[in-house]
Amino acid sequence: MEAKITAVARHLKAEQLKKINYWKYLKRARKSVDDYKKLFDLISNSQVPGLSRLLSNAKKEGWSPSKTSEKTALAIKGEYHARNYTEFDIDLAILIYELGGGAALYALNKAPVMLPSRHTIADVRRQHSLRITVGEVKVSDILENIEVLFNDIEPGEYDRVGHTLSQDEIAGDGRLCYLEDTDEIGGLCEHATSRLKTFKMGSDLTSIGDAVKAIRADEIHVGKEFSVAAFSRHAPTDYGAKPVLLMPTCKKGSWQSSAQILQKLIQAWKLSPFGEARHGPLLSVASDGDARRRAALYLVCMHRELPRDDPLYPFLSELAGLNRYTGDGGLTMDFDYKHLFKRLCTLLCSVQGMLVNGVVINKTLLAEWLEKLSGHDWSDESIHALLNPKDPQDVPRAVKLLCLVADLRHLDTSVFTPSERNTHRALSLLGEMFDALVEPFINPKLSLSQQITHLVKFAHIACALFVQHEGDFVSNQLYGDLQCMVKNAIFKIAHSKVLNPMLKVFLCLLGDDVLETLFGRSRMIGGHSPNMAVDELRQRFCSALRMDKIFRKYPYLERRARRLRLVRSRDLDHLSPAQWDGDLTAQSCDILACWIAAVALAKAILAKYGRDMDFLAHFAKDGVDLMRPKGGKYPGVSKEVDRSLEDSSATTIPPPNAPESSSSPSDNDTLDAANILAFDGRVALETERAARAEGATDGEPPSIWIKLDDDGRKLVHKKTVIRTMMDPTFDINDGKSQDRLLRVRYLSIGGDSWDRITSKTYSKSSANEHLLKIQGLFATLVCFNTSKVSLAILQCTGIKIVNTSPVTYLDAAPIAEISLTDTRYEITGQILSLVPFVGPSADISWA
Repeated sequence: MEAKITAVARHLKAEQLKKINYWKYLKRARKSVDDYKKLFDLISNSQVPGLSRLLSNAKKEGWSPSKTSEKTALAIKGEYHARNYTEFDIDLAILIYELGGGAALYALNKAPVMLPSRHTIADVRRQHSLRITVGEVKVSDILENIEVLFNDIEPGEYDRVGHTLSQDEIAGDGRLCYLEDTDEIGGLCEHATSRLKTFKMGSDLTSIGDAVKAIRADEIHVGKEFSVAAFSRHAPTDYGAKPVLLMPTCKKGSWQSSAQILQKLIQAWKLSPFGEARHGPLLSVASDGDARRRAALYLVCMHRELPRDDPLYPFLSELAGLNRYTGDGGLTMDFDYKHLFKRLCTLLCSVQGMLVNGVVINKTLLAEWLEKLSGHDWSDESIHALLNPKDPQDVPRAVKLLCLVADLRHLDTSVFTPSERNTHRALSLLGEMFDALVEPFINPKLSLSQQITHLVKFAHIACALFVQHEGDFVSNQLYGDLQCMVKNAIFKIAHSKVLNPMLKVFLCLLGDDVLETLFGRSRMIGGHSPNMAVDELRQRFCSALRMDKIFRKYPYLERRARRLRLVRSRDLDHLSPAQWDGDLTAQSCDILACWIAAVALAKAILAKYGRDMDFLAHFAKDGVDLMRPKGGKYPGVSKEVDRSLEDSSATTIPPPNAPESSSSPSDNDTLDAANILAFDGRVALETERAARAEGATDGEPPSIWIKLDDDGRKLVHKKTVIRTMMDPTFDINDGKSQDRLLRVRYLSIGGDSWDRITSKTYSKSSANEHLLKIQGLFATLVCFNTSKVSLAILQCTGIKIVNTSPVTYLDAAPIAEISLTDTRYEITGQILSLVPFVGPSADISWA
């Protein structure tokens, strides 16, 4: 019994201890709950800067709820800043800075989200020091830019991939700038080399004075556009354009000069250790259809027929009708498919239209037939708006129109008259062609084999219609560009098979769309100032490249451009490599099998709509292929007007040594075809380096100041000198002045600067000595001979009216109403703006 009592007592004591411990646990739990409630109330009722980082620190350091509340209260007061920024915080801050500038980042740094400040991200933002081309294009400049942009690229899944060279122009504001890194005048066109001895600013006004004289004499020009060339990777990641050439241009060059620039770019990629040797070969050169560049592409990319010992030959030799002329290394030319879509729609929406099987298909005919389509809601966008676009460059509208024309082939023909059936057959044939063209670029479910089958079918249908109707079907240049696009896709697959059969081939990356995306981002960075000088373009490109890297990591942050979408859909943007579901590996595509199947489909479609054609027999003729459907000259380099362009005045000058083209120029021309094709990049690079070494100085770097007097006491920044010497408002005797008021009245309300007087310090022109200027002081004597007159002279500030006898001072408004009789007054003040001069009236006499 004693043992039992002892055991029970021991158990009772243990239970009592448990009870005490539980009460302590409960007390602490209640206190923790109270602390958490206080913390929650504090967070929910206050704006806590950097809350996520604060809570991250609390978990990492094991803070109690009360300590977390204390830190939160300090953060609200601004006495505690959680700066454990994540990689996303840094990237987001950089993105905000590039898009919205320092003011936007400052606001978000002070806001509760408390992004990193500009000083915090300064070390993270890597500046790309791109070389701007001044004068003639130099291989050394291109090599330096390639190294800057390609030395740190992540190879990704595959080390070596194919690359595309794209070239296009972006608008500028026609302004010169000072390049501090080279002490040169930037912004002059490519022809300035032949007129100016040097582009160096130097220490006096001699160099800039010579440039200004040459510009005003119309011997050289300020580049109002910038020619940009960029390399892009044909890969699922990091496929954005990387600009290696930034050159101001007046667009008055020849196709020969364009071909020479292309040769320098191609040679530079081969020579650079960060180019072909490290990342892979250059496979194609893309353009948007510029006439001079098209002629240059035919010369550079089609001067040799593919030899039998070429690795590409086994994949392409049995494709009847394929044009096998390429550049060195199997280089082909390409034209952006979105531009081709828009040009086809331009033809459809014109009066002349497209001739198919004897039927002219134009906007009048389409307006009638599109109404027959059921299941389409025309309330959002009427047929008239579709066929008469306000913006001819609208890609979604172009794709929608092509798809609607393709849908016409599914109409019920049982109720049609014989005439309507004949028209419907022509529309159906055209719809089959459009469907084969558009589907590979808007259907992500298609495999590579299916895409190629569609494109080859389109090429053969277009060939048959062009043989039948020639330029009445489509313009010669548009036909050549369409066939070039299909040919480049075939060669791209063959190149990938040779390089690595496991590589994926993305047809959505054909063309120069990646360069257009870079242009769009650079304009977006400028906000309300889309145009820029060449030095500002370099800065914007650097910002755009940083943004491209961030968008690759967080694609959901990017707002895609509406005009680049292929279809109007809320959940389908213009397709990127990540959105394709089909098998796109090169080894999955049997080019010959796809070709044979596509030709059979094309023959069946043509036969169905009354246009039989034996393609094997047709292409068996010497010199006849898809790009030359009738042999002889290439239609793509025709001299005829290209009616598929909005500016129908653009024509093409055929290159001299392109296959089956016009005769060559004189032997005295240093830029003839033979010299262009024989260009040696290594020799040019050695020459440039020798010239740079000869002109280099061992002394101090050039000063950013220019001396205006002999003793050097008056110094002016070189940027100010360029801005002042190139001020268009000084050209008051020139009808080409950009200031309309100066051209019409010799009177201006101002320009880039409010201070129009001090700018004369750097100008040798005295033609504007008699002009009234903003902020200039004036004084005039006026004699009134009437009892009351309303005088509107100038919009001024600080006006004083002085009565000369006796002397009195009166304040007056900009429009002074003065009641006097035969009194002489002097009016003085400072000019704020100028008003048109009406002249003296009968009631006012001017002294």
